[in-house]
Amino acid sequence: MPELNGRIFPQKEAKRFIGRDFYRGDLLWRDKGVVAEYNGAAEHEGPVHMASDAIRRSDLDLCGISEVTVTKRQLYNTELLENVAKQISAKFGKKLRYKTPEFSKAHQELRKLLLCAKTDENI
Repeated sequence: MPELNGRIFPQKEAKRFIGRDFYRGDLLWRDKGVVAEYNGAAEHEGPVHMASDAIRRSDLDLCGISEVTVTKRQLYNTELLENVAKQISAKFGKKLRYKTPEFSKAHQELRKLLLCAKTDENI
């Protein structure tokens, strides 16, 4: 299970290059060195925010953490979000598999509940 908003502290050798004491990761798999970070539109648009995001990714890389970015479009698009899940599982050295049709149906129902029935068409 990932840590929610887990703190990522730079090691001593990386600290001199990183201008922060720590970063927080939305979903942090510390033991795997992977963080999934949600980039909502308003907080990550424009050149200043894009530069900050790039610095963050570089800093996390120095900390031994690989970032997988999730956007609003990916969150609301079943196929794109499945690709994110596959990227994360590949970083774990695992292959993501769905074994039963019941899983797919339950997955769609859960998405409807969690995402308030938004679909690919209205994003």
